Amino acid sequence: MKIKVGIFMGGPSRQREQSFASGRTYFLHLDRTLFEPVPLFVDSRRQFLLLDWKLLFQPSLQAFFPPQDLLPPTHLGFPIYEESLGDLPDEEYDRVVEKTGRRVAPEALGQLVNLAVIALQGAYGADGQLQTELDALRIPYTGSNPMICRYNADPLLQREIMKEKGIPFPAFWTLAEEEWRGRNPGQVFESAAKYLGLPFQVFPASDPAKASLIDEETGLEGFQEAVESAFFTERIPIARWQSMGNFDRADHIRYLTDLRAGLGFPVQASILKETALIRHPEELLHLLNRLANDPAYEKETCTLKSCLPAERAMLESRLMGEPFHLALVRNEDQTAAAFLPLRPSEGLQENGLPLPDFDRETSEKIRSAGVAYFTACGLQSFGLASGIVDIHGNIFFHQLETLPAFSPDSPFFQSGPRIGLSPTDWITLLIRTSLRERLGERPAEMSYRGLQSFLNELWTQKTAPPNIGVIYSPDPSHGNQAPETARQIVQYLAAQGDYAPIPIALGSDPDAISLDIPTPYSFWSLQTASLEPDEPLKKLQIPASKSRTWPSGPFLLADLPDLTEGVVISTGFGPAGGALQRELESMHLPFSGPASGQATVATNRPQSLRLFQRQAALNTPEYLLLTKPEFEAHASAFFQRVESCFTYPFLVRSIEKNSLFDTLIIRQQQELEAFTRLSFRPEHAEGVAFRKILRLKPGQTIPRSDQVMFQEIVHPKNSDHFLPLHIGAISRLDTEGNLQVDVLAPLARRVPWYAQGSGYLAVSEGAPPTIPARLSESASSQLVLSNTLKSQAEKAIRLAGLFGATELDFLVRIYEDDRMEALLEDMQPFPGWAPEDPLIIQLLHKDQYPGETLSRLIGDAVERNRWMALQKEAQTEHLISYTSPFLSSPAPEEPFETYREQTPATAMEPSTHPPSKPGRILPELPSTGIVGMLKDMVWDFWFFISSAIFLKNLVALILLGGVSFLLLNASLNWYTHHGQSVEVQDYRGMSFREAKRKARARSFDVVVNDSVYIVGKAQNTILDQIPKPASRIKKNRNIYLTISSGTPPEVPLPNLVGGNDDYEQYSKKLSRLGINASIKTREFNADLEDNTILYLIYDGQRISAADLKRGVDVPKGSTIDFVVSIRNTGTVDIPNLVCLTYEEAAFLLRSSQLVVGSVFAPGEASSGLFVYKQEPEFVAGLKLNVGEQVNLYLTETRPEGCNEQ
Repeated sequence: MKIKVGIFMGGPSRQREQSFASGRTYFLHLDRTLFEPVPLFVDSRRQFLLLDWKLLFQPSLQAFFPPQDLLPPTHLGFPIYEESLGDLPDEEYDRVVEKTGRRVAPEALGQLVNLAVIALQGAYGADGQLQTELDALRIPYTGSNPMICRYNADPLLQREIMKEKGIPFPAFWTLAEEEWRGRNPGQVFESAAKYLGLPFQVFPASDPAKASLIDEETGLEGFQEAVESAFFTERIPIARWQSMGNFDRADHIRYLTDLRAGLGFPVQASILKETALIRHPEELLHLLNRLANDPAYEKETCTLKSCLPAERAMLESRLMGEPFHLALVRNEDQTAAAFLPLRPSEGLQENGLPLPDFDRETSEKIRSAGVAYFTACGLQSFGLASGIVDIHGNIFFHQLETLPAFSPDSPFFQSGPRIGLSPTDWITLLIRTSLRERLGERPAEMSYRGLQSFLNELWTQKTAPPNIGVIYSPDPSHGNQAPETARQIVQYLAAQGDYAPIPIALGSDPDAISLDIPTPYSFWSLQTASLEPDEPLKKLQIPASKSRTWPSGPFLLADLPDLTEGVVISTGFGPAGGALQRELESMHLPFSGPASGQATVATNRPQSLRLFQRQAALNTPEYLLLTKPEFEAHASAFFQRVESCFTYPFLVRSIEKNSLFDTLIIRQQQELEAFTRLSFRPEHAEGVAFRKILRLKPGQTIPRSDQVMFQEIVHPKNSDHFLPLHIGAISRLDTEGNLQVDVLAPLARRVPWYAQGSGYLAVSEGAPPTIPARLSESASSQLVLSNTLKSQAEKAIRLAGLFGATELDFLVRIYEDDRMEALLEDMQPFPGWAPEDPLIIQLLHKDQYPGETLSRLIGDAVERNRWMALQKEAQTEHLISYTSPFLSSPAPEEPFETYREQTPATAMEPSTHPPSKPGRILPELPSTGIVGMLKDMVWDFWFFISSAIFLKNLVALILLGGVSFLLLNASLNWYTHHGQSVEVQDYRGMSFREAKRKARARSFDVVVNDSVYIVGKAQNTILDQIPKPASRIKKNRNIYLTISSGTPPEVPLPNLVGGNDDYEQYSKKLSRLGINASIKTREFNADLEDNTILYLIYDGQRISAADLKRGVDVPKGSTIDFVVSIRNTGTVDIPNLVCLTYEEAAFLLRSSQLVVGSVFAPGEASSGLFVYKQEPEFVAGLKLNVGEQVNLYLTETRPEGCNEQ
């Protein structure tokens, strides 16, 4: 029996999504050897719903509540919350609840849970309302009591306490909405700036996280927007809405639907004297579009006000200094223990690395002040203080949260690992501390005392589980095998309690296996820590953890069996592609995933595809593998071979799965060459110019390689449906040592980014994944097709000899007659374990909890290890010759070739045997039926047209027509004065006045048909004319002119994509709009690619990305100045080119943003010549200007002293 812990999440507040993320984290990390989690959702009506636990793996609350199929339709994918449903009758609301769980009456909570973990932020949680109800039900809960929560949820009451206790805080000013509406905004701004000083921040009193910074640059307009935002009000000028495109309009509505950053729905829309309650985002979009199309509203403004408003806004002085977060926990002796202070996770140094820890002196000062703050506000159990250390070393606090967020990226979550606690142990400490506080408030409450005794008994009986290593790649660029997957695995295992996971970072060198145990803080937060927790903090680990702890740092592979009793391998990168498995097999240490031979093939994309093609006859996409020597021997032939196999666009894929990059699309020959040269580049070369051609973002890397793999983009062809699918499988051994494969239901995956618009029938962006994938409308056909796919998946897994969890990617064509063609695109022997990963979704579909599955996989690995030992012993004693399929490696591969899908032609051979009996010959009969009728009709028609009377009438008709034509032509010439026309002069380029004068001289009239503004053209200049010059028309006819306008139209500036954009691309957009662009200055920024736009300047005014989003119009023909980034200071190190081939030297110069100057060679410069001299000569530390020339001297033989390699 375990303690049932109700995890309360959701609520009516704007922080419900944050609350859901916190509740999910509590659920996933809760120690299941002590507690049984019970997920309880609180809806906006403050009703309790017992959630289906599988819904906690959804990406957000909005994804499942309300259920998507019960919501009004949204064609643009707007997020919709339950308020958009309106006031539903109880019967209809019950339908909403049934899709997510079941309703629980408050009085029934005591039968469902023994203890409550409150993950609610904002209203109903942080203000103590739920705690009051739980006190009445005698259910203990985490955090502080209702009165303390109520005081700390009100910033005014909290600051009164802080002032009374002498706790420093920044200057602030509260602003009620009635006061704001009744005063002049300019006066309020001046008063605030005078009282608080600039800069200061504005935020709703109920949500300090939604803060807007006000400084001198922001000005009055920005201040008004910030205050309106703090009151959750938005003003939209109709003229601005008219200037926005459809995409920007939908994007702005999507922003407004965000409960935290926007307004949320429903909203009250007001314009002139009209008011309407809008519940649905698309309803608001239609309303604004209608107003924009009505000229009567062109100069008006539509006001939107949330139905979840804030009564007060706070204006607080923004101090200059270093912000921090500080977690605090109450000790048994009623004193507070302050954890080590953390910097905000978004804080980075100029080099892009996280900020270091506070020094010991500052840290102790913050902790001491935090304890005083915690004690002054009377918090129980735990809390999170936020503040700032100003430039003079003074400490100011501005918030103390009684129920801080507990999502993985939150400072409160990371505070536990910072002192060495795993998240599971951290939660256990919070529960035990809170239960002690509840018992201290109600010492006579027997249920509380009994619960504490039972928890202590469970804790005493708990033993340290066996250690299991979780090996991962510490590089986050290695796809889903990055630290995130390892964190998920460690999270599941630690909470399950069958094993004590130890994360182990694996080095990337396949020839030298290096292992390192990270600190808990660096593992869970990807940040490093320089301060060690002191003794009081270390003592907190004792009542929270029963697991053995191991010192962090590097260790030898030979010591691994002493640390762990087995290994979970979460990555296939580097040594985990076979080398690590071989070492573990030699040490007889159990490990998850495929054996060494199978891992070598499964992690190599071309090898695995070739294996499936040759030995299993499975369809795969067409691919081509080429090598660096082939490229060096003849580059042009190399490119011709690629282009002969594929048409643009096509893909380049990484050879090793989980490499630094996975897939890149090649659209033209220039990109093909750039990618090839980047892949085959010399060591230490960056290839900046080629990165630009491929449009790689900062951080994206193309690894150096000796091979490149090209692959076709698979298209639907003539199929009715084209689906990308994930198919997961779990492989284990039965009691006799045979491989058993459990293939999971096919999952429809999202359209690959490189195949947008290629006809895929897949999951759209924002939609939930479809499982099982819909393959046919017919139930019987669905079953047949699904079983066929599963059969192909099992065939591939058995052939590859994979063990444990596997994920396969298929591309499936389904034709009209339910015929299916499946192409196996990829195989992942080390799948991801995050909630959004396909394997997790497929396990949930089978009601399998991932933590339990992981524990079973480790048990299977131990069992496999036992079978391997028995097999080895039996083979040694010559008792059996059986080789298990999971131990045998696939046959060595032949050299790779281009694989093309072959369609075998099947035909019936004509029989060479005479018939056994002669056939009876029928007499020829006259045609009857339709054939006979058609023959009669043809003969009748021929007799008619060949008759004499028809031919006489036909000749007479032709003669009559010819005479009539001659008479009509003569009369028209006489009436229209044919041949008396005048040639039209070319008036283009003349002024309108000059053209009019010259036209009248020839008896013509000119009429202005259109006017167009063209940059650089004088007003009233003739641009075009009809009729065209040199044509002939009669006198007194009109000539229609198009002239240049003198008034430039206003042109809206396009938004900056993602908040920034490349200058070259953006200037091209402006050029098409008739706007000039110029770079005013360049600012250094190491995080951005060169020429990334930082901001714009027009007419002396700075224009930011936010300004462009609101809409900025400029006259056509204007010039916009740009401030762009530069990643270097204008100089680069001179490379050492001596001993390199000419091609390598030229590449290295281009990569270094230098230019090949004069080339002195014996004959024509070619790739086979070597550099024996360069000008300027190489000198370590010598700098050259970007774009400077370097002269090369070449020779046919390698210079003396050069390394042959």
